[in-house]
Amino acid sequence: IYNFFLKETGTPVFPFVSQGVNSLLGIQAEDLVRDGGLFFSMVHPDDLASFVASVHKAFHNNLSWNHEFRIVTKDGLIKWISAASNPYTE
Repeated sequence: IYNFFLKETGTPVFPFVSQGVNSLLGIQAEDLVRDGGLFFSMVHPDDLASFVASVHKAFHNNLSWNHEFRIVTKDGLIKWISAASNPYTE
């Protein structure tokens, strides 16, 4: 479970990330809250362009987001991720 947005500069921000991120990604929630770019840096290089394009399209058009992609953990493991989120306004 997470909360995510892009700053006007395009910088990713995760104001909230549940502790489950540790078992899924091998990183601490606090680290991802401190540096949202950390998640983007974990996306497999072959998937990064489509991942970033899908995030920007959904975010800037206020659309639901669904995307399957690979990440590379700090231990070098490759994991497939199926992620989804829904937009909301505050």
